[in-house]
Amino acid sequence: MEQVERNLEAEKTKAKNTRTNEVLIAFALIINGTKLSKHLNDQRQFLKVYDQLSESAKVDFVRDLFHLTEFFRHIWWDKEKSGLNSTCSGLSSSEKELLKLCFYFLYDIKHSITIGTLFHFYRLTRLFPSTETNRDFLEAVKACAAFSALWRGAKGGTDGIDDVYRSFCREGFKDDKGIQRLKPLSLLEKGFSYGQIAKVNELKAAMREKLRMEGIGDRNKWIETAKEVPIYNNSVVAKFILMFAANDTICSHDKLIRGKKGSVSVLDVETWIDATIEHIAPQTPDKDWTQKKYSEFYTPQGKHKLDGIGNLLLLPKDVNSSLKNNSWDLKKKIYTALAEKDPAEAAKIIETLHLSKKSVAALQSQQKYFVLAENIASPSYTDWLPSCAEARGETLLQLAYDNLIDFLT
Repeated sequence: MEQVERNLEAEKTKAKNTRTNEVLIAFALIINGTKLSKHLNDQRQFLKVYDQLSESAKVDFVRDLFHLTEFFRHIWWDKEKSGLNSTCSGLSSSEKELLKLCFYFLYDIKHSITIGTLFHFYRLTRLFPSTETNRDFLEAVKACAAFSALWRGAKGGTDGIDDVYRSFCREGFKDDKGIQRLKPLSLLEKGFSYGQIAKVNELKAAMREKLRMEGIGDRNKWIETAKEVPIYNNSVVAKFILMFAANDTICSHDKLIRGKKGSVSVLDVETWIDATIEHIAPQTPDKDWTQKKYSEFYTPQGKHKLDGIGNLLLLPKDVNSSLKNNSWDLKKKIYTALAEKDPAEAAKIIETLHLSKKSVAALQSQQKYFVLAENIASPSYTDWLPSCAEARGETLLQLAYDNLIDFLT
């Protein structure tokens, strides 16, 4: 228990209390699927389950609590996610990066409800360290990230997803025919037996089936639903979907299509931290954007076009700030410079732009290739109308879905 206490240490008592609450709420979900409150009396009552356990199970109980505090301290709360290093043996460098990225996403959307599911696989990397348990943990993390992104991308918010994750722990998952697709992930259900461990493929199958039962289980249905969502209202989810839309995507004949695996790699922590979301048609109309042809963007009926995925672009923060509410013509020239693969040609384009020295420096410093900017900079887009954002949105959603659903198969 001293090791548990050490993992909960913080400079201020208030921070320590907050962290203790987080751990106990997650631990209750892990142990028996309980939705535990922050009230001290409720937490004490939950911990009494320890007294009902056999001596060997008590040892397991304390050990799992330690592993959970370890998970929180070195992965969930840790900005560097340093605790993942011990679960990466046997994984490639790109897989390690992807593991970190998914954790950044889950943490940034405050999705601690997933810990109940993730810990089921994390604890096995501590109890039986091997390439196999490490890979199962990676697959579980990817599955939770993809499932949550697909759910929130189509629904525009959480919309009961916390209850879905709780039910995975408490009762597993049954499909609409009553077939048990996933065993309960909670530990007490198994009496701390390690012989009835859920398979990660069962988790993926349960998630796919749940999406189907929600009416967003296949590509077309998900896209039809997601394209109506002003996803910028959930900007972290929007960023994640945009990254998956861009990954392994190429621009061919002015169209975005899925390229060969490894053709364009953007699923990395550096991109996640550095990228911000740019509105192509600005959020607040100014100057040229007040013209009638753009007016639909700024109506309640056009909200899903202004804040939808089709009107959004991921750009570094300093570049994004240089775009502001500039006209379409100027924005397109900037996108052209960003999409230019030849640095010398990009520099020539930048020199023709009437921008501040700070903005010019920001553009000149960019070394990355922005495939989603190349598409917008193409001759196909002579203007940026609401219909353009709508069409681009469907394309991006198709690309993102294809990449995300791979994590559930």
